[in-house]
Formats: sequence, structure tokens, C-alpha cells
Amino acid sequence: MLLALLVSSLGGGVPVKHHVPGDFPTIQAAIDASAPGDTILVKKGVYAEAVVLSARSNLTIVGLGHPVVAPASAAPGFRVVDSSDIVIRGFDVGGAANPIVAFENGGDHRVSKCRASDLAADGIRGTNCGNTQLDGNRFTNLAGHGIALDSTCHDFRIEKNVIVKCGGTGIRAGGNNHRIEKNQVGNAGADGISTDVSGFEHDASILKNKVVQAHGVGVVIAGNDHELVGNQIVDSGGVGVLVNGPFFVAELNRVTGSGDDGFRIVAGVNDAVLEKNVVSASGGDGVDANCIHSTFEKNRVNGSASDGFRVLGVDDVFDTNSASKNGTFDLEELSAPGSNVYDANKFKKTNIPI
Repeated sequence: MLLALLVSSLGGGVPVKHHVPGDFPTIQAAIDASAPGDTILVKKGVYAEAVVLSARSNLTIVGLGHPVVAPASAAPGFRVVDSSDIVIRGFDVGGAANPIVAFENGGDHRVSKCRASDLAADGIRGTNCGNTQLDGNRFTNLAGHGIALDSTCHDFRIEKNVIVKCGGTGIRAGGNNHRIEKNQVGNAGADGISTDVSGFEHDASILKNKVVQAHGVGVVIAGNDHELVGNQIVDSGGVGVLVNGPFFVAELNRVTGSGDDGFRIVAGVNDAVLEKNVVSASGGDGVDANCIHSTFEKNRVNGSASDGFRVLGVDDVFDTNSASKNGTFDLEELSAPGSNVYDANKFKKTNIPI
């Protein structure tokens, strides 16, 4: 321990590995003694502390055998403020922790392979930070959101996390330029994945996620220039995908068993593109399109309780889509005659000649 303290105190030396509890009795004591570039290795056990990293940089904190960080009173398990290049990997968080990890200001962090269950808490919360990776974490039965980023966050990569039975939204992604990929969200108490925080979010890529049994909407798209590609959205309590922002692309998604519409594109949305999506067994319409200047191509809709496609917008193009076995019409157009273009579609039941 004396050598570790000496090297760290000199600064600019060779990176040091600190062991908890071998060199220091607590994680916080090891952090306080560390210098940039150091690694803190924490042995399996229960640590009754709330860990704070303030104005720190380039530290790696690794749990060996999933040690438990368990604050005695309500506080983040790990609070990272005004810091950069912090890696937290391999911890369980319990006790009165809320949230599990909180980032405030700064960025270039990573949280990986952390776990928490049965807490009155959010999983990971971000405020005014960016360029951060969240991967391989598992949160079960949390009272709050699984991952919650406010509108000042940017450039998060959220990948391969599992979020089951949270009371709020599974992934609530405020801010811009996030990549949300290959996550599993099950039984969220609100929405599965949402970019609806300030209304000005933009440029999120939502790719290859699986959202099952969200009590609200499966995926909420608000803001502009988002893409939704290759996702499975199953048995949402409300709408499968709700789009409330322009310049949106949805491609190769499967939306099944939504309690309401499969896709709903609200009035005022422009320049959306829906291509090669499959929508089945929706409780409302398969696709409810109230947008303008948008393109629908090679989508398949079947088994909706109401219409396959319900069209209220103008200047939209429908090309090579198919719909069958829907409750009312495969295509119902409620816009003025001639408002939209239809080409090479396969609709058996329509309310207009096409």
C-alpha cells in the first residue's frame, strides 16, 4: 500500500493497481489515493458505501466476482461528476442506491457488466454528459427507468443491456446522436424505448433491439432525423411505434401484437420513410399515417383489428406494400381524392379505387 500511495502522490508515474480491501478498506479510499491511469480492483464482498468520483480522470474500477456496492441511505451507488474517462465494470448495486450510477457533467465514460435488482431506483442516469458507453448491464425490477438520459446528453452508445420490469421507461434517451443497439427491454411500466424528453432530440440510431410487453408504447420517436432499423417490438400495451418527428426512417422492423396501432405517424410529421417493415395483429390500425411528403415501400401488414393502412396525410407515396386479413379495410384513405400516390400495392379491401 505504501508503494501505491507514493507512486500516486508523485503523479505522472507508472499506472498503479490498487486492491480493495487488500490495499484500502473501501472503494472510496482507493479512489481518493489514485492518480490518472490507475486501476482499482475490488474483491467480492459487500461495500456499504456510496462511491463518488469528482473531478477525476482516466480511472478504471473493476469488480472481481461482482462485489456489491450498497449505500445505507438514498444516494447513487456510483456518482461521477465533472470527470472524464471513468470505467466502472462488474459490480452489483444494492442497498438504498438511487440511481445505480449517476453521471453529471463530463464524459468519455463506460459502465459495463453491472447489475441491480429490486430497488426503488433508476438504473443509470445521465445529465449533461456524452461520449459514454453503457454495455452488458442487467437491471431487473427497478421502480424507475432502466436508463435515463436528460436532454443535455449526447453521443451515448447503449448496447446489449437487459432491462426487465422497470416501473418507468426502459431506455429514455434525451439529447442527440445516441446509438441504441441490441438491447432487450421487457415489461417496462411505461414505454420500452423513447426519445421523447425535450421534443428536440435528434439523430438517434435505434438498431436491432427487442422490446417486449411495454405497458405503454413500444418505441416513441420524438425530435428529428432518427432511424429505427431491425427491431422487434412485441405485445406493447399501446401503440407499437409512435412517430412524432420529421425525417424519420423505419426499416426492417417487426411490430407484433400491439394493443393499439402498429405504427402511428402523427399529424405534422414530414419526410418519413417506412420500408420493409412487417406489422401484424395490431389492436388498432397496422399503419396510421397522418404525415406529409413521406414514403411507404414494401411494407407488409396483416391481421389488424381495424385498417391495415389508414391514410390521412397528403403527398405521400405508397409503393409495393401489401395488406391482408385486416378487420375493416386493407387501405382506408381519408384524405381528399388524389392526395397521395399508390403504385403496385396489393390491397384486397379498400375504400378508394387504386
